[in-house]
Amino acid sequence: MNWLNIKKNQYPSILLSDCKIDCIELKKKDIYIYFNETGFIIRNDLDNNTYHSSPSQLIIKKANLDDITIKVERSINIMSLFSLKYIRDINLNELINKINSKVWFVEFVEEFYSCMGAYYIVFIHSNNKKKKGKKYWGYINIRYVELIYMWDNILYNWPAY
Repeated sequence: MNWLNIKKNQYPSILLSDCKIDCIELKKKDIYIYFNETGFIIRNDLDNNTYHSSPSQLIIKKANLDDITIKVERSINIMSLFSLKYIRDINLNELINKINSKVWFVEFVEEFYSCMGAYYIVFIHSNNKKKKGKKYWGYINIRYVELIYMWDNILYNWPAY
């Protein structure tokens, strides 16, 4: 796909908070994340306000696929008396399959960056027949070389905050 705007390593000018993943592709060591109509949240330097973009794409270049940590926090209600919380590790392929098959809808909540790495907190909505309506917190820790943000338009009629 040809994008009108392509920028590298744009945090905090471009935010992933509230962005909903449409699908993910893995191409060699690059992770392609496509976002639905909510796109990115982009700061406009002219008025210093933030707006949503049109649908967009993020490429995580040269990700260290052997060192990605993905954890999902779940809970079990036991006889309406208490809730038992536990954390489960999942691998990247499981995450990709659940998102691409629409079993999970994943939304970024928070993002934290360090030198060539990121830690994302995501919110997962389950669309699984047995677990429909269940919601989970997810945590993703990833190392990479660079992030490439791509989109067509900033939607000035849709302020982000």
